[in-house]
Amino acid sequence: MSQHPLHGGDPSVLRRLNSAATLRALRDGGEGTLSELAGRVGLSRPTTEGVLGELIRRGLAAESAPRPGAGIGRPARRYRFRAEAGHALGIDIDAHRVRLLVADLTGEVVGRHRAALDVQAPPGERIAAVRAAVRACLGAVRIPRRSLWAVGAGTPGVIAPDGTVTSCTAVPGWAGVRLARELGRSFPCPVLVENDANLAAMAERWRGAARAADDAVCVSSCPLYTSDAADEEARVHRGLHPKHHTTRTNSARH
Repeated sequence: MSQHPLHGGDPSVLRRLNSAATLRALRDGGEGTLSELAGRVGLSRPTTEGVLGELIRRGLAAESAPRPGAGIGRPARRYRFRAEAGHALGIDIDAHRVRLLVADLTGEVVGRHRAALDVQAPPGERIAAVRAAVRACLGAVRIPRRSLWAVGAGTPGVIAPDGTVTSCTAVPGWAGVRLARELGRSFPCPVLVENDANLAAMAERWRGAARAADDAVCVSSCPLYTSDAADEEARVHRGLHPKHHTTRTNSARH
C-alpha cells in the first residue's frame, strides 16, 4: 500500500521513518523491484535505493534471485524481507505444562516444544523446568539465543506491568513470582509477561478467528477467569478477575 512521502524535518528521524516504511512494505507486500517498492512507500527511487542498501547492511533485507524469462536484457533487481534475521519466542506456562513456539519475523512458526510440569513444584523448580524446555526448543531448531528479538510469556493470574504475578489461584505458589525478571536472566532480549487469556485475545485478533472483527471477546476455558477482549487495534480491554472484582481498561473508550 502506498504511503505518503516523508520529507523535511530532522534527517535522522526521516531516515528511521523511511527505513521502517520500506521494511513494512517488504514484509507485508512481499518482494519487489526498486520501482515497485518506491511506489508502495511513496519515496523517490534514489531514496528507496539508499534505504534498501542500509536494510541490506543491517541484515533485514536481501536481493532475491532474478526471475527467469523476465524479458530481454538484464532483469531488474528484486528485494525481499529477511524473515530469518530474527526470531521471537512464546512461552505458555500453566499448572501442568509449558508450551513453546519459535516464530520468525513474519510470525511464521518455525519450532514447537512442550513439556510436563509438576503441579506442586515450588516456583524455583517450575522456572528451572521452563528454562530446560527453552533449551530443548531452541536446540531442536538450531536457533541461538542471540537470534531472539523478544520473548513473550503467558501465564494464569493477574500480572503487574513489571511482569510480576500478583495473584494466581491456578498455579500453587505462583503469586508473588517476579516472572519477567526471572525469565529475563536467561535471555539477551526483552521479556514480556502477560495474562494468558489476554495474549490469546490478541493472538486471535492478529492471526486467528477474529482477524476480520472490529471487536472480539476471548473466553478462557479455565473457570477461574472471565473473558477479555481485543479491539480493532489489538488493544486489550481487561475482564473481571474473581478475586479482586475490579476491571481495568485502557484509555480507549468504545
